[in-house]
Amino acid sequence: MKPLVAVATSTLLALSGVIACAPLSKDQCQAANWQQIGYQNGLKGRDAARFEEERRACAEHGLGADATGWKLGYAQGLGLYCRPEHGYDIGRRGESYGDVCPPDLDAQFRPAYEDGRQIAAIVSALDQRRTQRNDIAQRLAEDDRRARDYVEQIREGRKPPPEPPQLLDKRERRELENVLRQLSREFAAIREDFERRDSELSARYAVPVMAYDADR
Repeated sequence: MKPLVAVATSTLLALSGVIACAPLSKDQCQAANWQQIGYQNGLKGRDAARFEEERRACAEHGLGADATGWKLGYAQGLGLYCRPEHGYDIGRRGESYGDVCPPDLDAQFRPAYEDGRQIAAIVSALDQRRTQRNDIAQRLAEDDRRARDYVEQIREGRKPPPEPPQLLDKRERRELENVLRQLSREFAAIREDFERRDSELSARYAVPVMAYDADR
């Protein structure tokens, strides 16, 4: 049999939603390639206990499971999942790690994963500053809009005259503008740190750098 590791990873990932979901349907159990199912579970870093769930699902349809094939495929999938470069990538994307890698692979995978988690923490700090900055900018913009609308209604000579809108007083506005400037400085500094550290670690683990979309 051709080793499953020779099959393109992208193709297998595309199939994972069909062949590695639980519980398996009767049709899936009848057509099951248990080595491939195990491979998909390993490739996604799922726990080995997944086999028992899938075995029971097929047993409910009166169908058996190939434990040997599943375990072989699972080990092959873990071989790809537990690569250091993958550990770094899933760590920086904030994904969890279920301690599934064998000790010899975990020894390299876990440090890379922890490096990725550090990047994820920086991204979280960026997100926090971005959200705070956008909230304040939106509040100031809304205050400006209410003031413009009121002035426009006065100029139009609307009868009866409109009620003056409730606007931020000078002190409140000045404080918000100061906070907005501080948040913008912090965001720029954190983003610079993010880009520098991710660039260094991406080179170390031979993965593409992670782009940060400040407008999302």
